[in-house]
Amino acid sequence: MTTARPAPPAVAWDWSHALLGVVYAVPAAGLAMVDPAQGLAAAVGMIPAAAAGLAGPRRARLATAVVGALAGVSMLVGSLLTQVPILAVPAIFLLCVGAAVVAIGAGARTRAWDTCAHIGAHPPA
Repeated sequence: MTTARPAPPAVAWDWSHALLGVVYAVPAAGLAMVDPAQGLAAAVGMIPAAAAGLAGPRRARLATAVVGALAGVSMLVGSLLTQVPILAVPAIFLLCVGAAVVAIGAGARTRAWDTCAHIGAHPPA
């Protein structure tokens, strides 16, 4: 007679992940006590790092730093484009098309597709 293995819990607590979340949140929380707007900006800036998680190998840590830097540059470019509204929409359109061309050329088509939020769309076969 065999018994079925119990299913793992839907939600599992892990202290190392909780500690990592605290480490990500502390700088933004401290900054929010001084200036809430800057604290919020710092918290939003931590999202790419939190989404990537803590990388072990040195090469993976470099990739996390590159993703974080690209997110920061995109926020900087966006804030500069808001100063000239007539250029904002065409510039963002061209940046999106350029990013898509680079992603397809780099062989990252599936990753770029997975990253985009296409509601109701299905990736091509």
